[in-house]
Amino acid sequence: MFNQLTDETEFRVGALQQLLQIYQLTSDWQKAIEVAERLVKLGKDKQRIEIAHFYCELALQQMGNDDMDRAMALLKKGAAADKNSARVSIMMGRVYMARGDYAKAVESLQRVIVQDKELVSETLEMLQTCYQQLGKNAEWAEFLRSRR
Repeated sequence: MFNQLTDETEFRVGALQQLLQIYQLTSDWQKAIEVAERLVKLGKDKQRIEIAHFYCELALQQMGNDDMDRAMALLKKGAAADKNSARVSIMMGRVYMARGDYAKAVESLQRVIVQDKELVSETLEMLQTCYQQLGKNAEWAEFLRSRR
């Protein structure tokens, strides 16, 4: 029924929003992305934030399957939807760490400082591990001092 209403101009936005809720409740992230992208085209730019979260959900599934390449591809799509998504940056950091690319993990995790200061605490342990793996303990100490 909601799919049919999306063809009617006067009901389109409301029907798409209802479909989006259904897809979220059923964890059908791919369909949620498709509907949210249609809403963005109709001027609902705030949906970009949700699109990034949906890509994170898909990436989590791939990470659970140890498919880090596919997870990273999905996270890049999430970053394209919302460049300010701290969740995307944190998850990218995790994927880079799983790949052993600690320098890129640091870059991703440090973006969270600008994106969402409230989530910085979630990155500290990962950042410490990255700096240690890179043999940059002095830089880690300097990073901590500069954040006081």
